[in-house]
Amino acid sequence: MELAAAIGVNFQQIQKYESSADRVSTGRLSQIARVLGVAVTDLLDGYAPSRKEQAKFDRMVRLAGARELLKAFAKIPVDRREEIVRIAERAAARHCVMALQETS
Repeated sequence: MELAAAIGVNFQQIQKYESSADRVSTGRLSQIARVLGVAVTDLLDGYAPSRKEQAKFDRMVRLAGARELLKAFAKIPVDRREEIVRIAERAAARHCVMALQETS
């Protein structure tokens, strides 16, 4: 229950994460790692991406600016990274909305 309170969810949500009933977002995973005092990679022990996931990641890393963005992101203090992720998600969502409006 302490973990749930620390990351702002209820106990049942933690159970869903543990049972894989719900996926854990990167931001939430970062919060969990911070609260537990471990690296995010420690929570991914045994995780091996599928070939399809790895290929998708490889394509994304090759996008213009992706490597520079990752290098800059790595320099941001861990406690500020979730904020940066939210900003990027909002920018992406706005772009999608604008693109949809242009096609209508």
